[in-house]
Amino acid sequence: KRKKKRMGPHHQAGMSLVLCLHVASVASTPSHATTPLASTASLRNPQVPGHDGGVPRRALAEPRFRFHHHATSAGGLGRRMLRNFQKNSIIASSNANDRRNRFAVSAGVASTWDLGFFLDGAKKRTTAKEELLSVIKPLDRGDGATEEQQAQVELAARKVERLNPNPRTLDDSILSGKWELIYTTSAQILCSNRPALLKPRKLYQTLDIAALKGKNEQVSYLGIPESVTAEFTPKNKTTVAVQFKQFGIGPFKFKAPEFFKGELRTTYVDEDMRISRGDKDNLFVLLRV
Repeated sequence: KRKKKRMGPHHQAGMSLVLCLHVASVASTPSHATTPLASTASLRNPQVPGHDGGVPRRALAEPRFRFHHHATSAGGLGRRMLRNFQKNSIIASSNANDRRNRFAVSAGVASTWDLGFFLDGAKKRTTAKEELLSVIKPLDRGDGATEEQQAQVELAARKVERLNPNPRTLDDSILSGKWELIYTTSAQILCSNRPALLKPRKLYQTLDIAALKGKNEQVSYLGIPESVTAEFTPKNKTTVAVQFKQFGIGPFKFKAPEFFKGELRTTYVDEDMRISRGDKDNLFVLLRV
């Protein structure tokens, strides 16, 4: 009986090179023109019955890029190249019906990367923001909200924060401007201990990040204006230290005590919404005016 010839080291190295070249060429070949491991057919030795060029017959029916250990040289060169190819390629899934996945289909591989995250990011943000606004709407800026209602707002706010399109939230071009406060957990800002007529009807915050200054303004139901100015010191790309400088009630103004200070971290900001958190773990949701 004729015995199968065993491949020598030089034969194995040649096989590795050919298969590695095949890996690199598949990504640039249209999906309709490729078949799994089609190039291995040319590697068979017709003079040796059953010889598949080192690739077992069962491997020929498997999806491309699934290498048998005999098809690569020592150290798993082919497998390492495949892992690097998948890691460095922005691909989605192998669903041929999805146009976004044509690259993945032509390459014959799948990945956990989801291009839909990037393509549908704006839609996801819009949906998350609408959900947050719907939870906030009946709460009168949070004054008198129950713990359960606060928890619902917190959950909705975190969903929005995870979709923040501007990680450098202290960017002057996006953060500066006038904002209206629509929700907070700070009883002090809401003046919750005041009679109803002395509580704020509207709450505004004006930021000038270039000048590192800000101003809070509010008008009570009796029409009495109040304000406080502050100066900022950036701590990182999202957080500023806040030093309050001057309080105003009607026509009267007085200097803020030195110990009136805090921190403000902006966790989400886009063209029309901002979410910030204070050093006392208070939540602030604002809309651009």
